[in-house]
Amino acid sequence: MMPQADHPRITLPNLRHINIAYPVEHCGELLQHIDLILLTSLHLDLRSCTSGGGEPTMNAAALKKILSFVDKVIPCNALSSVRFHFRPYMIFEAWKFDSRSRTVGSAPDVRLDINDIGFEDAFEEFVTIVCGSLSLANVETISTSGNITFGHWRSLFGYMHRVTALEVHGGIENLPKALTVYSGYPGSSNYQRGGQHGKDMLFPSLRTLQIKGFYNYSDKEVYADSLATALDSRRVGDKKFEEVILTAPLSTHSDVSARLEEVVEELTLVQYELWDRIV
Repeated sequence: MMPQADHPRITLPNLRHINIAYPVEHCGELLQHIDLILLTSLHLDLRSCTSGGGEPTMNAAALKKILSFVDKVIPCNALSSVRFHFRPYMIFEAWKFDSRSRTVGSAPDVRLDINDIGFEDAFEEFVTIVCGSLSLANVETISTSGNITFGHWRSLFGYMHRVTALEVHGGIENLPKALTVYSGYPGSSNYQRGGQHGKDMLFPSLRTLQIKGFYNYSDKEVYADSLATALDSRRVGDKKFEEVILTAPLSTHSDVSARLEEVVEELTLVQYELWDRIV
């Protein structure tokens, strides 16, 4: 039963796990009446909602309301790592700075599952809503799975200046272009790679890049060259980019590693048989 507006709010100081199912919009309504202590770990399992005609619809307003609750319960400016995943449905996970396990892959402090067909094929919109609703400026590690267009890399993550590690699973087509630093303005005569490193640079503190999904490219040498060019544009003086971890098939040609080693201090090649590929 939903608490009435003139009734006391529900206080649950010891609650550690919330699992709320269908429909999404009712989850947002319920959370408005719940008080939790700060630093409570939180897991929301959100199921499909339907429009009046019974058709699935992405309820962005309800999701924003839920994320507003998350930001109050677990101050998101205290988050060190975040993960966006889209298989088999949308997942957002986050870890706090003071968490015992701060790394992606360990049990998260915040987990949001969106098992909602209305969000199908809407990865960028999902990430846009999350990044626009939560305070993620202090995040140091990002893991993302899903294709992000060139322009959206900057609009989604451009304010995250403290990111030191980026892990990308698939959807890596636009990554080199997004990481490239340019000087001048598009269309101007002095527009070229390399330039002033600062607030206009995507992930200016980036030190480690891990790429999974390299098996998708038939011409891996071409992709490696574009990635190397992008990383070289971020060079400060004679200092190379710090570390690249590349998951690739055993058949990957040595030219790939040779090209990246020209611009990277430390290159780790995690190789596997194609039929045992890591995703």
